[in-house]
Amino acid sequence: MFGRRKVAPLCAVLGVWALLTLYFFCQSGPLSTGHSLLKDDEPVVKVPFVNSPHIKLQDINNDFNVDEYKKVENDFDDHKVRHDEDMRELGKVVGDVKEDEVENDDQQRDRVMPAAVIVPIEDREPVVDLDKLAVISSPEEEQQKKELFEKYQFNGLLSDRIGYRRKIPDSRNAQCPHSFLSPLPRASIIVCYFNESPSVLIRMVNSILDRTPLDLIQEILLIDDGSEWPEASLQASDYQRQHPQWGMVKFLQTPSNLGLIRAKVFGARKARGEVLVFLDSHCEVNQEWLQPLLERIKEKRERVVCPIIDIIDLDTMKYVESPVCKGGLNWGLTFKVRSVGNLSFE
Repeated sequence: MFGRRKVAPLCAVLGVWALLTLYFFCQSGPLSTGHSLLKDDEPVVKVPFVNSPHIKLQDINNDFNVDEYKKVENDFDDHKVRHDEDMRELGKVVGDVKEDEVENDDQQRDRVMPAAVIVPIEDREPVVDLDKLAVISSPEEEQQKKELFEKYQFNGLLSDRIGYRRKIPDSRNAQCPHSFLSPLPRASIIVCYFNESPSVLIRMVNSILDRTPLDLIQEILLIDDGSEWPEASLQASDYQRQHPQWGMVKFLQTPSNLGLIRAKVFGARKARGEVLVFLDSHCEVNQEWLQPLLERIKEKRERVVCPIIDIIDLDTMKYVESPVCKGGLNWGLTFKVRSVGNLSFE
């Protein structure tokens, strides 16, 4: 057992030894730089904390190596250029969204969410009189209706007269819930189109933005699958420039006409959302359409879900409610839909 006089000098020696060991470890170890993943032959750049955004490089103390910082910055720029070139090989972005524009989720949400209130509630679902709009008053209008019907295979003239927004009946079953799990995953909504009517495409996107909680939308990708007629992309792009609430809409174009399935795969590879939602370009979504789909996927990630699909009459453009039904494939791999009749719902 040590006496008190011997213990005090020994404690002092041990304390000095511990301090020296800690000092040399901090000077030589990876914790002093924060760059433990760098290789031995790579330069370590010490970036000082700068509180003012207006400070100049020459005002920073001599510990900051400006040349090394610029080298790392240039290497990053070169990597970004190579990344952008790779993206251009897959397809080009058209419209107002440039290929080299990249926004993180917070920037995108800050820019889009306030813009959603620009459209007043009463303007999001204007009531339109389809019978009145469908009136043909001259031979010229009759010819125009015929030409547009042959072009789009539906009443394109009436669609143009309806405009870019309209009120549709809420077709949800009374037993549908109005509250959902939270939080739900965010979705990338992918819309592929080919030779689409501009008014139908724009009205479809507006229905998504007006009837969907924007915090559930990562992005809306409009994939032009090599259309022969550029009107839809041009008018939708011009509409985006005039309406800030379209900030989360991105225009993409396939390198050629890939076909529907390959175009969807093309869009899926571009998407950044947790869930991929595929919509046809000639549709309009209804109230609370997305939340039940995301809730089922949140419960089990392996699920592939499909909603009840209502009908838009190709001549009258009226929104027609579909009965509750079930769908499946027959032995010929043809998708069939059948009504469930009076089956009870759990």
